[in-house]
Amino acid sequence: MLRVFMLFTVLLAGCMGGEDVGGANVTGIRPGLYEARENLSYSGVFLELVSQITLKADGAYAGSMYIGNRPMIEAKGKWSQGGASLFYTEILAREANEDGTWGPWQAGNSESDQIRNVTPTSYQYYFDFEKAFSAEERAQIEGLQSGWRTCNRLSD
Repeated sequence: MLRVFMLFTVLLAGCMGGEDVGGANVTGIRPGLYEARENLSYSGVFLELVSQITLKADGAYAGSMYIGNRPMIEAKGKWSQGGASLFYTEILAREANEDGTWGPWQAGNSESDQIRNVTPTSYQYYFDFEKAFSAEERAQIEGLQSGWRTCNRLSD
C-alpha cells in the first residue's frame, strides 16, 4: 500500500525535496481537475499511468491513479500552495484490490512538492526518481527519469 501511495504522490505532484525553480513563473494554482500521464516499462511490461487530482477551492483534494483504465489508488486530504511549493496534509489513501473492491482508508504522511510554470491550464512539478524508488526498484523501471512533469487542467 505504502509503495503504491508513494508512486501516486510522486507521479501526480512530484516528490518531497526539490529543485531550484530559478525565477520560474509561480502564481496561484486554480482549483479544478488536473491530469498527468506517464508511460513506462516495469519489468518489461509497458504501462500507462494516469493520475488525476481535483483541487477544491475550500482546500480539499481528491485524487486517483490508474494503470490504463484500471483504478489503482485513491487519495484525499487537504492542499495548499506556498510560493513554489504545494503542500498535502491530512492524507488518506486506499488501494484497489484484485477483485475490484477497495481496501481500507489509511493515513499517509504529509507531502510537499516543488512547482513552476503555473498557468490557467497547467502547472509543472519536479519528479525525483532517485528519491522515490530504491536502487532495486529503479532497475526494474524503464522510461522514468527525474525531471519536470506537467499536470494539465481538464475542468473546473
